[in-house]
Amino acid sequence: MPREPLELARSIGDRFVRWQGASGRPDPETCPFVTRKPQFYPPNTHCTAPIARALYRLADRTGETGYKESADRYAIFSFSYPRDPVAPWSDPQKTLWLQRAAERPPNTSCATFQYGLALDPAWTEFRRHNPEEDCFDARADSLFDWTQRRRTDRGQAYELGYAPTDPNIPDWAFTDDLRLIGSGLIGYYEETGRQSALEAALRLGDYYLRAHQPGTAEGAFLQDLGTWCIGPWPPVVSVEHLTEFRLDQNGWGWSARGAAEFLARVHAALPPNHPRAALMQDRCLRSVRWQFGCQFPEGAVGLCGQDDHWLGMTAGALLSLADVRRAGWSTAELEQDLGPAIAQARTWLLEAATEEFLDAGGYRKVTGRSSPTPPDNLACLLAWTVEALLRWDESEPIRTNGAA
Repeated sequence: MPREPLELARSIGDRFVRWQGASGRPDPETCPFVTRKPQFYPPNTHCTAPIARALYRLADRTGETGYKESADRYAIFSFSYPRDPVAPWSDPQKTLWLQRAAERPPNTSCATFQYGLALDPAWTEFRRHNPEEDCFDARADSLFDWTQRRRTDRGQAYELGYAPTDPNIPDWAFTDDLRLIGSGLIGYYEETGRQSALEAALRLGDYYLRAHQPGTAEGAFLQDLGTWCIGPWPPVVSVEHLTEFRLDQNGWGWSARGAAEFLARVHAALPPNHPRAALMQDRCLRSVRWQFGCQFPEGAVGLCGQDDHWLGMTAGALLSLADVRRAGWSTAELEQDLGPAIAQARTWLLEAATEEFLDAGGYRKVTGRSSPTPPDNLACLLAWTVEALLRWDESEPIRTNGAA
């Protein structure tokens, strides 16, 4: 029999607590989802802030101090490790590492998305759960300022901070990386009221509102597909979880869930009837439809379509639905059209999330068109799953016109 949502969320949260190492991040000796490299590796940073937020939510729901203490440590790690945006090859520390072991890639703890994650959910959640502790506020100010040093006049608003391999591409402008920056900007604004942060978030948000123009990074929304592209450029490349993929013609669950959350938060900070509101609603509602269009008949949601079973992508679709409802954007038509798919996703998530499936990171191969590499992202998706379980009532199918 499937477990209750809170019981299942606690099971995942208990794993996060057990996996935590001395530095605050997952310990490679205890966590099965840490990419093992000779040194600190960029994907090792992907999951720590989402895990912190999931544990804070568990602490809020259960009142258990152990979850909050672990969340604090994940959060502090997340906003402590990034450094100022020095040029990669002029950094003496990186140069020294390269001299010691030429086969090692340079440590990149100054990618712009890392500043976004550090600001939100790491610093914002820490600050909200420790209102009397202001010792890290200056760190947040620095992270925001470092982010602004990566501004660009191109449509994507920010450089990501790592060089593309194709000389014809000025910056990859990946939509998932950039929405992490956006969440950091709007989270920082929510905590500080700093107007320049809201203006920066709104400027970046326009990248997600504008239609994609082939061969440019001026916009990211794929009109025909109904969601955001993975990246705006045409080369066929391999990226996380995908091999030999055309990024400007495909969407994926990472950006679909993340961009909807980002835009909904920006919308909440704007005055009523803001001129961008209608377009925000349109983009997010169409993307929610796209997410549920990636669903298998049994209820699981894939990464880029009906590729493989992803527990966290199923949770991500439910979270996107909850976000558009919270923003006041959902419609009777959407609820009626997606009602059966929503119910199937919820049923599948509870039934599929056995201890064995959680131990596997919530990935099950069906076609093999996607893969669970890097494994650090599986821990991030388990954090999404915790959030979806704790917001379970928000994704319940809504009856419209007498139909479920």
